[in-house]
Amino acid sequence: MSVARIWPDLVSRYPDPQSLANATATELEDLLGSLGLLWRIPLLIQLAKHVAEHGGIPKDKSELMKLPGVGEYVASAYLSLHRNKRHSIVDSNVVRWICRLTGNEECGAETRRAKWMLNLAESLTPRTTFKDYNYAVLDLTMNVCKKTPSCTHCPVSGFCASSLADS
Repeated sequence: MSVARIWPDLVSRYPDPQSLANATATELEDLLGSLGLLWRIPLLIQLAKHVAEHGGIPKDKSELMKLPGVGEYVASAYLSLHRNKRHSIVDSNVVRWICRLTGNEECGAETRRAKWMLNLAESLTPRTTFKDYNYAVLDLTMNVCKKTPSCTHCPVSGFCASSLADS
C-alpha cells in the first residue's frame, strides 16, 4: 500500500495541522506525488489551514462535509474509523463488491451516490461491530474483490451472485 510507505515521512515532516498548512504545494508534490491525485494537494493545504484555524476536526458529519475536499466517503470513514461512530463507508471498490454480491450489472461510476446503494450499504453495516466490518470490507475490496477478482479467496463467495454465476 503506497500510503503506508509515505505516512511516517508525512507525519514526521508535518506533525500538526499548522505545519501542514505552512507546507508548499511543491513540498507536498515531492512527498505525495507517487500516490497520484496531485489535484488534491491544494485541498489538503486548505483543509490543514481550516483545522489549524478552528482548533481541530469537527465531530459532526454535516460540519465535516463543509471542509475542503471532504465528502460523504471521507466524513463517514473518519467518523467510523476514528471517532467510533456507526457509519457505512461507500467508495468505488465497495460499490463493485456490492454490485457483484447482488448480481447488479447496472452499476456505474456514480452508483456510489445512488440512494439504493447507500441504503443497502447502511443495512449491511452492523450496529455494534461497524468499525471491524468497515475495515474488513475495505481490505476485502482492495485485496480480493479487485477489478479482477480472486473469488477462490473470498470469504463471501458462497453468497455472491457473481461468484455463483461463474461456477
